[in-house]
Parts: sequence; structure tokens; C-alpha cells
Amino acid sequence: MCNSFGVCWKVAVLLLLGGFWGCSPKLYIKESFRQAANPPVQVFKKPTLRVVVALSRGETIEITDIVKKEKITPQKVLLTRLLGSYIITAVGFHYIWVLHPSGRNSATYQAVSSPNNKPFENPQFSHSEFSNCVILKLANDPKPWNIHPSGSIARSCSDVEK
Repeated sequence: MCNSFGVCWKVAVLLLLGGFWGCSPKLYIKESFRQAANPPVQVFKKPTLRVVVALSRGETIEITDIVKKEKITPQKVLLTRLLGSYIITAVGFHYIWVLHPSGRNSATYQAVSSPNNKPFENPQFSHSEFSNCVILKLANDPKPWNIHPSGSIARSCSDVEK
């Protein structure tokens, strides 16, 4: 079967390593941005309306359905990423949108109502240093809100993590 001991040994090692790499466990990374981005929105009207957020890394997020529900097309969006989910809003929006990647090129999304039931004025995101929340500051609200990637929102992050 093998011509010499050296050839058999090399074949056995290659098979063993191939099996090891093929059966190795996968790691899933829940990436978070340390700061919010304010990327521009691109609107394509032909052949059908498409609204796209272009990220600096060359990635895009199509937000056409979100824009239709908000009934406003922003010039820029406020975007951050927390534990693998994108969190998006914009001036004039009534909702915070949480996008959960669900495949290679797709995501599910959910709307989180404005905490004070008014369109957002100058929304700002920052990340909590001590918890898994994004802090939302609004010009028309003196106290910040905490948003968890699950879509929960409360004044304190400990209230949304429960």
C-alpha cells in the first residue's frame, strides 16, 4: 500500500490535519462599534426605489423598507453596532431600528418606538463602558435612554438587560 514508511507517515499526517481543520469548531463574533457613525444615505429611484446606507468599509445596508415606514428620507443616518446588531435612527425618525443579521446578505429588523413619542431631534449614540447598551441622547429630552440589542429601551441599562 505504501512504498516506504516516510510516505505513509506523510499521508497519515495530512489526513489527520485535514480532518482536524474540517471538524474544527466555528467562532461567532458579536462585533460592536466603539462610536457611532453618521454615514450618508444614497437614494436610487430607477428601476424601483432603493435607499442604501454606505459604510466606510465598503459595505452597504439597504433601508428602503425602513424609509417607507418612517415616511421620511434622511440625508444621513445615525448608526452603531452592538453585539452584532446594527442600531439605526435619524433626525425626523419616529423609531429606532434594530437590525439583526440573519444570513450572509440579510437581516431581520424591528422598530423601537421613540421613548417620548416625538420625532427625533439631533439623536446621538454612545456606548456604555460598563454594560451591553447603546446610550441614546436626544435634544428634546434631558435624560439619556439605554438601548439593548434585543430592542428593549429604558432609562437604565440594567432595566433592559433583564
